Amino acid sequence: MTADEHTRHQRGQQARDRAEQARHRIAELAARRAQLAAQITRRSGSTPQQVRAAQDSLARAQQAAALAADLVATAHIAAAEAHEHAAALHERLAEAGAGDTGEQLRRAAAHRHAAHEDQLAATTPPCPVPITHG
Repeated sequence: MTADEHTRHQRGQQARDRAEQARHRIAELAARRAQLAAQITRRSGSTPQQVRAAQDSLARAQQAAALAADLVATAHIAAAEAHEHAAALHERLAEAGAGDTGEQLRRAAAHRHAAHEDQLAATTPPCPVPITHG
């Protein structure tokens, strides 16, 4: 693996790591959102000010979850682009007869598959959690 390929591989791994961290954060925010929604419905003696504060917290949690979902999608798109680039490189190496042609084509196919998976992940909602207000 050349230094350039290694750098691209590292960037792809970093993008996957960031996506995983964002998915984890989305799950945390979804749990917090569910907690806040449950608090709103459980409180029978809440003051209007407490209800507004809980609703504001819920809205902030929803906004943070949406931002995290956007970051995950962006990371997947970047990873897909890196895989497409790596696949094209392996195909060019195979065409040039550099190294084992079969291995170059296998690597290109693996990168194309990974790119497809990342593109699919970029368009799939990370964790749909319904919000109920009772």
